[in-house]
Amino acid sequence: MSEKKRELLRFMMFVLPAMGIYSLFYAYPILSGFYYSFTNWNGFGDTALFNGLDNFIELVHDELILIAIKNNIILSVVIIIVQNALALIFAILLNKKMKGHTIFRAVFFIPVLLSTAVIGYIWEYIFSPLQGVLHVIFNSLGFTTLAEINWLGDPTYAIYSICAVVIWQFTGYSMVIYIAGLQTIPKDLYEAAEIDGAGAWHKLKQITIPLLAPAFTINMMISMIGCLKMFDQVYLLTQGGPAHQTEVFGTLIYGIAFKSQRLGYGAAIAMVLTIAIVLISTIQYYFMRKREVEY
Repeated sequence: MSEKKRELLRFMMFVLPAMGIYSLFYAYPILSGFYYSFTNWNGFGDTALFNGLDNFIELVHDELILIAIKNNIILSVVIIIVQNALALIFAILLNKKMKGHTIFRAVFFIPVLLSTAVIGYIWEYIFSPLQGVLHVIFNSLGFTTLAEINWLGDPTYAIYSICAVVIWQFTGYSMVIYIAGLQTIPKDLYEAAEIDGAGAWHKLKQITIPLLAPAFTINMMISMIGCLKMFDQVYLLTQGGPAHQTEVFGTLIYGIAFKSQRLGYGAAIAMVLTIAIVLISTIQYYFMRKREVEY
């Protein structure tokens, strides 16, 4: 056997197992989902009749799709802005070598490590309109109107309550990324700025924010993708209710595919969501990368 064939064989021995795992757990589900999106498969048996574009035509006229789009947009806007703002503030404060900063970093990161199911039960108890923590606190402070709000049962507040839970859960994750970005910025730049008479605001505006652009790109993309494919937080807290008013794409796909046993239609919605995530992420990455600077 020639040396070239040996190298090719060694290469294939390393690559083929990884390619097999990828094909089994990633490529096959995507391709099968694409196939079933053009059928009326109910999830049982081998009968999956081809129905062309019927699922996609129905999708365009489905009112629940509009509700899901609205809620996913609300989640994306609120979570991306608030979560990244809080994470940046905490990162700047905890990047300083003050006493106990490592403990505070760990405390802020703990929610990331918790199971989403546990977080759902904790916040369901906090939001409970009868004996929840918020109910007790507002009552003790005399805010009876706020105490009587059903945070997860009132369509006006439910989606924003979910936003609060997600922000609480993942702010620590974004904070760690910002801290890593802050630690890559040379201290010489801050020292030079101080010599030139720059204050804290000017150093933040002219040095910190521009040089944190790669961290902003990572956090914005992770937050956007997470908001678009969100499922577990919404399902555990409201299950898409009340009256489908907190329905997002994840819960809508689950309900249609497994509760209504319309896997073909659910697969069609999933395909549209996948394409939307890829397009939005690509556009977002392109524009955010253009704002990054080198030093």
